[in-house]
Amino acid sequence: MKKLQQFEYGFGMSEFGGYLLVMTRGKIASLYFFTSEVSRDEILAEMMTRWQASFVYSPKKIDAIQLFEEGKSFEFFLSGTDFQRKVWAELRKVKRGEVVSYEEIAQRIGKPKAVRAVGTAIGRNEIAFLIPCHRVVRKSGGLGGFRWGLEVKKKMLEWEKIA
Repeated sequence: MKKLQQFEYGFGMSEFGGYLLVMTRGKIASLYFFTSEVSRDEILAEMMTRWQASFVYSPKKIDAIQLFEEGKSFEFFLSGTDFQRKVWAELRKVKRGEVVSYEEIAQRIGKPKAVRAVGTAIGRNEIAFLIPCHRVVRKSGGLGGFRWGLEVKKKMLEWEKIA
C-alpha cells in the first residue's frame, strides 16, 4: 500500500487577513488567504481535497515561520505543468514595488500569444503572495482579478507601497 504524503498545516493572521499555510518536507506547498466570504474550514477542506494526502495540524511550527518578513526566501513544493512552473518562476522575478501585465509575463517566457494561458497559470498559483501573483495587473493598469478578492490584492500592493 502506497504511503500518503504528509502535509503540516496551520493558520495565521497577517496584514491581509487570515491565512492557511501548508508545508511538506520543509517546503511551502500552499498559502491561501481566507476572507469573510470563504472560511478557514472551507479553505482547509479545499486543501485536503486538492492534495489527497495526510494532514497534521502543526500550529507551533507554522507560527515560527516569518512569511511576510522582507528578504526572506523559502523553498516551494510546486505541483503544476511545465508551463505553469515557467510562469510561476517568472512571477518570482517581479520585485517588490513593481507590477507587470499578463502580456509582459507571456513575453518574458517566450510565449507572447499565450496571455490567456498565463492568466490561467497565475490563477492556479497555490502559494499566494510568496509567488507574487498580486503584482500582475491588466495592460490597461486595472487590477484584474485575484483569487482572494481585490481587497486583499489592494492591501498587498499598498503594503508593498505601490498601490
